[in-house]
Amino acid sequence: MFKKFILTFETKKPLVHNLYDEVTDLFRTFLKGFIKAQDLRESGKKLMEFDVSDKDKHLNPKHVAVGKCESILITISKECALSFREKLMTAYVTTAKYMQKKLPLGNSVLKTLSLLDPIAFGQSETAIHLKKLPSFFPTINAPEFNEEIMKMQSDVDILPGDDADLDAWWNSVFKLQRYPSVEKVVTAFLSIFSGPRVEQSFSIMNHIITSKTSSLNIKTYEAILCVKYMLLAQNTTAIKLYSRSDAVFSPVDTSLAWHFQTSFSRYKKYMRNKKTETAEVEKNRSCKRPQTESSLTSLSFNSKKQKRC
Repeated sequence: MFKKFILTFETKKPLVHNLYDEVTDLFRTFLKGFIKAQDLRESGKKLMEFDVSDKDKHLNPKHVAVGKCESILITISKECALSFREKLMTAYVTTAKYMQKKLPLGNSVLKTLSLLDPIAFGQSETAIHLKKLPSFFPTINAPEFNEEIMKMQSDVDILPGDDADLDAWWNSVFKLQRYPSVEKVVTAFLSIFSGPRVEQSFSIMNHIITSKTSSLNIKTYEAILCVKYMLLAQNTTAIKLYSRSDAVFSPVDTSLAWHFQTSFSRYKKYMRNKKTETAEVEKNRSCKRPQTESSLTSLSFNSKKQKRC
């Protein structure tokens, strides 16, 4: 369920208009595992206020979704199966409360952005709700936005198809050059990133961290990751960026050489500091080592002698 949600946004296309609906569907799908169907008709902000711990809304523990464990529960005793289902119910409730707290179920910005979908156009209600957009970006000067968004609803030249992509459709609207204020605001919103960068980070990590680089410093990995993202954003590679027509006689990039020298000097300084810290730690350990058996015996003898005196 959660993997499917992540894969939905693993694309370069702008999907910020789908984020609110997908989040709502994810939470409602999760609740179906332990909440009665008739109590799941709420949506949006009402789902955020939904009392997931209300036992009157819970399914009977016998009917709680257990996935692949169903075949195992049949083979064990009823008491053990019931105990497992009750603990599972607790896990469901705890997770649902966490999702309510973390998911933007009541986010008015994302809810309004869902109306940027081409399918939503051609209705007066869409224009009325989209009038809120400029208030979310106060730095954008779009004085005629309200008038233009109303006119768009009746413009027959921009009627979308059933499978129109968001960016492609809005690009065709912008080419008409009829709605400059709308173009400013919508362009700002279409630039909002909605993909899970952490998943791409894991993919890059698999290529960087190998059996030979298992002791790679976190800061070094972070630097490599930043460089790779920069190259990806510029649609280039390190070889293309620093290529020379003649490897022997072409001039060297002085800024690149300076960064190499600076990085190496920082690395040497880091290694010297690390060596000094290691030496101090070893020195402290040697001072705190337990005394030998002979010294402990003499101490014991002296303490007994003092007691006799």
